[in-house]
Amino acid sequence: FHEVVVKKTVECVLRLSLAHKPKYVFMVGGFSESDHLQKQLAGMLTTSTRKVIIPDRPGLAVVKGAVLFGVSRDAFASRMLRYTY
Repeated sequence: FHEVVVKKTVECVLRLSLAHKPKYVFMVGGFSESDHLQKQLAGMLTTSTRKVIIPDRPGLAVVKGAVLFGVSRDAFASRMLRYTY
């Protein structure tokens, strides 16, 4: 089951990255904690013009961002990504 979900996620993110050509791909959230998903996405998406960024604790990155936003909305110039999966 896990492999099917990883494969579909990689296919979707790859399709989006080919269509929109981002310079950076940020992996955050609980599913980004998966070493297998990290290796698959970083392997397929990292190029000389695109970098995959994975924080030490991807799941915690979302929580910290939510807390910072709740404490001080001025801490963020913008909080909405143009594209997300």
